Amino acid sequence: MNVNFNRVARRAWHLVDARDQVVGRLAGQLAPILTGKYKPTYAPHVDGGDYIVVVNTRDLVFTGKKDEQKSYFWHTGWPGGIKHRAPEDFKERDQSTDLLRRAVWGMLPKNKLRKDRISRLLLYPGPAHPHTDEIGDSVPINQIDLEVLEEYDLEQLERDTTMPRRLRKFDELKEYFEDAEPTKKDA
Repeated sequence: MNVNFNRVARRAWHLVDARDQVVGRLAGQLAPILTGKYKPTYAPHVDGGDYIVVVNTRDLVFTGKKDEQKSYFWHTGWPGGIKHRAPEDFKERDQSTDLLRRAVWGMLPKNKLRKDRISRLLLYPGPAHPHTDEIGDSVPINQIDLEVLEEYDLEQLERDTTMPRRLRKFDELKEYFEDAEPTKKDA
């Protein structure tokens, strides 16, 4: 039986400015958004992540000496076909979007949903992008968790037994869990 989970998932659009951002740290923030892990309705087998538009990828930075020392490898499939390229070469060829795409690709879960999730990561080397209608008001990455919790009914979340434990840290949910009786997992 084929089930279309796109009807179930509410996908938001996020705009991220990558100017002077560290590649690995930014990728570490984008991967959970693509998987939908910050949502209370997260399930590993459902593709419920959001769209992310990243602008100014040509201004990404590496820490330390990674610009000169780091090297990206791939194989052509032919004998002796190992190729490599430094991050500087990606920027010279105006392929700076590949740097961030490879970093996020490595941080996504290795399963069948990986290709669908990475397809929602839209990267642009400059500040211009064609997704202004979909984005509307952009939300900073560090405020996404609180915004999503406001969209959901908190009483329904209290009754939901499949809610991830990490969501209990938010102030909005603390008052609901202080009155609740402790379960065997909490004890």
